[in-house]
Amino acid sequence: MRILILCGMIMLSSLVQARPNQEVPEINPQVQEYYQITEKEMDYQGEQYRIFLAIPKATTKTSLLYSVDGNAQFPLIVNEIVEQNSMPLPVIVSIGYVGDQAYFIPERTRDYTPEVTGDEFKQGGNAEGFYQFILTQVKPYADNQIETANLTITKGSLFGHSFGGVFTLYVLLNHPETFQHYTAASPSLWWGKGEWITKEKWQVIPNDISVTITLGEKEETPDLSKMNQEQQQNHKGRSSWLTPRQLCHYLSEAGKQCDFQLFAGKTHGGSIPDAIKTAISYSAE
Repeated sequence: MRILILCGMIMLSSLVQARPNQEVPEINPQVQEYYQITEKEMDYQGEQYRIFLAIPKATTKTSLLYSVDGNAQFPLIVNEIVEQNSMPLPVIVSIGYVGDQAYFIPERTRDYTPEVTGDEFKQGGNAEGFYQFILTQVKPYADNQIETANLTITKGSLFGHSFGGVFTLYVLLNHPETFQHYTAASPSLWWGKGEWITKEKWQVIPNDISVTITLGEKEETPDLSKMNQEQQQNHKGRSSWLTPRQLCHYLSEAGKQCDFQLFAGKTHGGSIPDAIKTAISYSAE
């Protein structure tokens, strides 16, 4: 049954209000001391992808963290891990696109969102196809590299932000056994007006699977007075039947493991570093 009785609105993704920073973050030089980093381009059903892989050099048993928006977030993830001096170092697999920008707006809209009704959502809908790409192409490649490095993986996690958070929840709801933990950061739950999130799907999530949902404080309680008319119209038009906080509450009520984290004073884009820290923490053994 679709969730049609829930109230509340979530802050429109800042990616809609303003173009994201398209400068690709640099990988800190010291990361190379700890990781063997490789990139591989893949073609799948006529689309071009770039896979970023970080294999720890001095580890034999560790966890595995997958992420989307790899062009932008792979550097942020490996930089944060080395800065934290996290041990054992996790394996990082990030899926991005071929090009020199940080975020690929049409591509991520296409790939990270589930198919839903409504003309306004026709630019998306390939979440299942993208999942199959990860399952049939990316995972075998990554598993082979992990095996070659004589690594034993103890836990697998998936991280995504915004539309990436939508994809993370899509996998949780439709293929929960794929990973042991999911971190959905600032998920754009307005997509499809929430029709892709159903009680029937979350009830069958295995109880040993866990999820963390994060949000910036300024997303949950935006200052509408600081928005121009266009931004306010976008915010109103992209409201949701379900907020991230509510979703976590309903998952918990159903006996599922869900942790909601609100980042004080943070916006949609400004919460990314905090969300990455959270994803790294939960991906650890």
